[in-house]
Amino acid sequence: MKWAAILLGAALMSEALISEATLQAQTPPPAPAAAAAAGQSSQPAPGGQANASGAALTARDATELETRMLQLIESTAVAVPGLVRASEPVKQNAEMTFATMERNPNPALLYQFINQVKAYLALSESIPRPYPFPETADRQFAELHADLERIQQHFEAVLQVKQVTVTALPADADAQRGSE
Repeated sequence: MKWAAILLGAALMSEALISEATLQAQTPPPAPAAAAAAGQSSQPAPGGQANASGAALTARDATELETRMLQLIESTAVAVPGLVRASEPVKQNAEMTFATMERNPNPALLYQFINQVKAYLALSESIPRPYPFPETADRQFAELHADLERIQQHFEAVLQVKQVTVTALPADADAQRGSE
């Protein structure tokens, strides 16, 4: 009886995989004109790297986004009883990291800032929210989540640019040695 159930399950799984593969094979790839209209390049970026420039923010935009995130941390904490006091150390650390990033921007500090915002969000989700929860506070939490997603995309783009720069350096050094 067990074997019959196992064989039936395996048959259903393989049938699902076959139908999925058939569907993917029938779906045509996007036309180059449609990809160009959507702002996507049909050619891969040099070196096989994805185009990170679209996700990267300017220094000014990144600073504005980080400032807004700090404002949202402060305003959302007020809406949840006990969150102001509980989140004060995380908020202070995020503010100090932000101040340091303004003087000395680097990816390590950005990563630290992202983790501090994640810590605040985890803390805020662990404290029960009052009923009814203010709609404004709910929108601000959603905005903070969206801003966190955006700053993470920026961070990944910064890392990709650094990776391309680092991998290009040895090739440039080898080319210079060969010309000497």
